[in-house]
Amino acid sequence: RGKSMSDLLFKQIETVFCETFGQNYAGKIDLKTTMEDIPEWDSYSFLDFTMALEDHFDVQFDVDELAQMFKLSTVYDLVKAKRLKE
Repeated sequence: RGKSMSDLLFKQIETVFCETFGQNYAGKIDLKTTMEDIPEWDSYSFLDFTMALEDHFDVQFDVDELAQMFKLSTVYDLVKAKRLKE
């Protein structure tokens, strides 16, 4: 049961990711994906992505957290931790 919740969370992150970086990434990213894997992932698109995540999940990331968010596994862990605090 816990796995399906984590799968659902990743699916939501993937949706936000694809809205930011392009639908061509649907089904092609996973927790191992990093900014080096995505040519469109630059400082501007990263800002769009993090703001979209904040809106979607109703969370806020601080500067230290943003500095760590160059891998989807970190994005996932941060979103999950923030949602558990609520």
